[in-house]
Amino acid sequence: MEAHQGEIHSGSLVVLFEDECHLLWGEVCGYVCGKTDERIEVPITNERSKQTYDGAVNLHTQQCLIQTAETGNSEHTIAFVKYLVAQYPDNRIALFWDGATTIDLRK
Repeated sequence: MEAHQGEIHSGSLVVLFEDECHLLWGEVCGYVCGKTDERIEVPITNERSKQTYDGAVNLHTQQCLIQTAETGNSEHTIAFVKYLVAQYPDNRIALFWDGATTIDLRK
């Protein structure tokens, strides 16, 4: 990175840190009070909702780019990376992503 500081500051090289997250909500927890010698049954449906987000932060500008997805699968992941490329069509991109393999989407 140090060797590319000039390119990063000029904007010709865009450095992005990417990650995906899944927000879960709607977990149901039940508590009940009663006699200790009697079993109390409480029907609980454990309904959950979730939303997946892909996001990237530009190292130089601190701009955050976020997209929602129905699920975290390869189709949505590829769509997000193509979205990032479209945001910087005339720039090289260095994308730091935990566990990702090297890909070139410009070909």
